[in-house]
Amino acid sequence: MEALRYSPLRAMGERMAETADARRGEESAALLYEFGPFVLRLSDRTLFRGAERVRITPRVLDLLACLVETPGRVVTKEQLLDRVWEGTFVEEGNVNRTVSTLRKLLEESGETSYIETIPRQGYRFVVPVRKSLEPAAAPVGGARGPATVAEPELAEGPAFPSPALPSPPASAPPPATAPTIVTPPAAPRWRRRAVLGAALAILGALAVAGLRSRPPESPRSLAVLPFRFSAGAANGETLGVALADAVIGRLSRGESLVVRPTTAILPFRAGKTDPMEVAERLDVDAVLDSEVSQKGGRTRVSLRLLRRHDGKPLHVETFETGPATLFDLQDRVAERVSAALLVPLAPPSTRRDAARLAASDLLLRARKTAVEAVAAGEALDEAIGLYRRAIEADPDLAPAYVGLADALVARSPGAAEEAEESARRALAIDDRLGPAHASIGRIRMVRGAPGVEVEADLSRALALEPSYAPAWEWMGTYLLATGRAAEARTALARAVELDPTSVTALCEAGRAALVQGNPLEARGLLSRARSGAPRAPAVAALEKALRDSTGW
Repeated sequence: MEALRYSPLRAMGERMAETADARRGEESAALLYEFGPFVLRLSDRTLFRGAERVRITPRVLDLLACLVETPGRVVTKEQLLDRVWEGTFVEEGNVNRTVSTLRKLLEESGETSYIETIPRQGYRFVVPVRKSLEPAAAPVGGARGPATVAEPELAEGPAFPSPALPSPPASAPPPATAPTIVTPPAAPRWRRRAVLGAALAILGALAVAGLRSRPPESPRSLAVLPFRFSAGAANGETLGVALADAVIGRLSRGESLVVRPTTAILPFRAGKTDPMEVAERLDVDAVLDSEVSQKGGRTRVSLRLLRRHDGKPLHVETFETGPATLFDLQDRVAERVSAALLVPLAPPSTRRDAARLAASDLLLRARKTAVEAVAAGEALDEAIGLYRRAIEADPDLAPAYVGLADALVARSPGAAEEAEESARRALAIDDRLGPAHASIGRIRMVRGAPGVEVEADLSRALALEPSYAPAWEWMGTYLLATGRAAEARTALARAVELDPTSVTALCEAGRAALVQGNPLEARGLLSRARSGAPRAPAVAALEKALRDSTGW
């Protein structure tokens, strides 16, 4: 709903200016807010990172000021609208987009998260803030003067919250995560470093590849929403998820674009969720929002690639085709999106029959069930049953074997042998399937195999599919178990970046931060994980580790 907003913060600044002469002596000192490496000074509306003045728009600075005034407390969207937007008609969507801009500005280094999203309430500044007075004649970090730049116009749109990330005791006891990790024997240092070096170097290689291959304005991360099928379409919701899943699969193999996995988009129902909500919650640069309608033997597909920053379209396209199968639509949509984003496509599936379609539907249901079970702290029996049914429907569906392997070992480390057999069945179908190699690496880790073997499997997975978040997570878990916390933190940060909805990745990253002596960051990661899955075993384990090491 639109509303007229007035900014008391700006009014306060005006009043201070009007009384400056009368209070010249006392007002020679400036009010400062210090947090992390930053200093915010309201007297001249400047922000510093160390000695460097930060370029920040007036609106974003006002929002920051509102948050740091009450650190640790929830500031509602209504309060932010009342404080930051002056004399203008705005929608709540402006809050989300401005918060997103502020997050990117503060969290450029990736070391600390500052703002926590409280679903359906507002936002909370989670980093400690020190309020002080400093002489105005001694500017912090350099010459005084405005450091603001012209604020870009923000498009109006509905508002929704997004997850946030806060900042990291000298040591922490090994938490009881599920499944139990058996620490493998350490391989010779030179062998470990040689194998792992290639995997961790991928991070830098990806960045270089992305910069070289794509225009500077192209999004670097994408969420593909379930497709909306026209009213009356049989199994429209199921088909919409299946179509999105296929497009995600074909776009995910490249190195220059990070595509959120299907498990991340499953909670969002087609046509029931605002695309900007998805962009905020999944922390992506762009969202693909599409619709399929069928009439008179013709199929019409409308594609909208929307930019998170302002909700404006980066690409809009509509095409029609004659009677088309779901496989045909998958190919057409993937090719069009690939062309619009200038990213490569993985080859399409060679199987295109009814059995493959039925099995794919069961596979999606299994994945969704597994995610929900982990979030609720429930057993994975139902998901395992669905994976088995998918394999029965199509014995050549390699991803179903991978899903079964992961679910089996997650349910019980004692099922590791059966899990490894399932993963190797997947490799027998496709030996270049990165997730299958990752599953075997994880299973080896659980079984206590030599470290060099674990690293080799996980490195192979990352070389084949560098955007596969679970492989980074399990690499990080292994490194943490073998005492290499710094390397673990790098790998786990990548896992969270690729899939910010992964509860286990968030918690493992929290453990790594805790081991490296950053409990604040661990607490922020815990908050994110808990907001999505409060009853997950990994959440309980991280909570216990924090209590044991810090008393929180």
